[in-house]
Amino acid sequence: MNLVAPVRDYIDALVHPHAQIDPLRIGRHRNFIASRLTIGFLGIAILPMYLVARGTLTPIELFFFAWFFAPIAIGYFVSQTGYLRAGHVLWAAAFATLLVAAGAATGGFTLAIAVWLLLIPLEPALSSSRRVVFASALIAAFAAFLIAVMAGGARSAFSPHWVDVFAVVAAIAYATMLALSAELFAHKSSTLLAEEGERYSLLASNMNDVITRHGAGGAVLFASPAAQHTFGVSPDELSGMGIFDLVHVQDRPTYLSALAHAAAGATDASAEFRVRRNVTPAQAFSTGQFGWIEMRCRPLPGAATHLGGREVVAVMRDVTARKNQEDALAAARREADKANDAKSRFLATMSHELRTPLNAVIGFSEMLMEDRALGLDGDKRREYAGLIKNSGEHLLAVVNQVLDLSKIESGTLVVSPERCAPTPIVRSSCDLLALKAHEAKLEIQMRFDETIEEVSVDQRALKQMAINLISNAIKFTPPGGAVRVRTSIDHGMFVLSVEDNGIGIPAEDLGSIGSPFYQAQPSYDRRYEGTGLGLSIVKGLAELHGGRLDVASTVGVGTSVRVLIPRDGPPQKIESAQRAEVILLEPQHWSEPKVKQSA
Repeated sequence: MNLVAPVRDYIDALVHPHAQIDPLRIGRHRNFIASRLTIGFLGIAILPMYLVARGTLTPIELFFFAWFFAPIAIGYFVSQTGYLRAGHVLWAAAFATLLVAAGAATGGFTLAIAVWLLLIPLEPALSSSRRVVFASALIAAFAAFLIAVMAGGARSAFSPHWVDVFAVVAAIAYATMLALSAELFAHKSSTLLAEEGERYSLLASNMNDVITRHGAGGAVLFASPAAQHTFGVSPDELSGMGIFDLVHVQDRPTYLSALAHAAAGATDASAEFRVRRNVTPAQAFSTGQFGWIEMRCRPLPGAATHLGGREVVAVMRDVTARKNQEDALAAARREADKANDAKSRFLATMSHELRTPLNAVIGFSEMLMEDRALGLDGDKRREYAGLIKNSGEHLLAVVNQVLDLSKIESGTLVVSPERCAPTPIVRSSCDLLALKAHEAKLEIQMRFDETIEEVSVDQRALKQMAINLISNAIKFTPPGGAVRVRTSIDHGMFVLSVEDNGIGIPAEDLGSIGSPFYQAQPSYDRRYEGTGLGLSIVKGLAELHGGRLDVASTVGVGTSVRVLIPRDGPPQKIESAQRAEVILLEPQHWSEPKVKQSA
């Protein structure tokens, strides 16, 4: 069992809190208190053995043993008050009193008394106080004078006895000079250290970078004041494994590897990792926000740890802003690449959508120009003219879609909501596309909430949204299927819902549905024609009303698209001098529509 550690801990606990501001002052107080208590308790411990050997005590012997309580009292005095300088003066006076008593008992100066008198002004040099040194020297000189008076009586001033006294006084003066020199050196050292500390404090307090010193296992031995700004905790809270506890769990191997690499003495190392900020290490597992830290570390020359390797000095810098900028740039680059890809796909699709009807227009026009050579009758000419007209209308619809989308994205297309009945508008859109549904062998099933009397909506925009949604549903639903169109009110929102049991949309494409120039199947061999702008326009018109577009789909089951618009109009009414332009995909040849309405 180690008996030294408890004693050391007890002595450390006796050091006054005011003395615990720097290691040098702690050492001075600890040594003074420990030496006084040791002298006192050792002297008292000798008393039983002395009594066994001597039997009884003379008055002078009793005084000597009683004196050993003085250093104990002085030690506890310094412990309770923190007045080390006063303790040195009290000790010099107590020790001088002991020597005067010894001189009175022995009849004057002895070699031992002279030596101890010389020591009285030497120890106060450790107090780093010139006044304490002078006071101790005066006490020693006064003690020497008293001993000389008691021993010399009325002797001549030129007797050998007084020569001895002079020699002792000279020795005291020399010892005092040495003590003053030691005190001056200590004072100068303290001044230099204080100036160095001020320069360091000035530098450290104005640096944003944190300087740390690491021992074995990455334990923090020192952290500069900038830790408060960077980590949000005091430097003392980072001691030991404080930084490690704040590092993100996934980044801890990176943090420790950089320190280990530098401690091995190979080369400088660097790492970037995330830390929780504005929390103590004990709270790091539950609270706080992460920030990015860049660490550069190198081995500290001549500083080895007890586990081998060298201590490491590291400079840490908050790079959260830089990482956020890098992430933003990367995200912007991805968005730009995505937009560029979408644009390329759109241009390819547009070229396909435009080339096919243009070829028809040109081809049939040339045939009409050569009608005599080809022997075309009136019915054929009318048929070819109708095909040319259909192709032209298809081209016009494509151009109108592009123009509408460009207006929505540039903010030049605005809507003018007004109180109106939505059911007739949606019903007329269904009627308009009934022929197209009939040709595709589909049913349009309508279920309208007849209790909805009025909503605040732009009538043309509502019709355009309904036509685009129903047209898409018809396009992607196989023969024999059904397109369900519904209206309802949900939490103050007017809901236009169009559902189909068509091919559906893959889950990975749902997030991009409604984005400009996006198509779930953009290749040339796709089965379904179209520019892919229909849902983009619907989404833009819904947002202009303060609403939104919701899409849910399952491949092979079907798709449900809902437009939600505030029943009483957008929060801030948009004043507009220009009304929304509407794309009407009106068919050329009408027949009896196959429309089924359910309650």
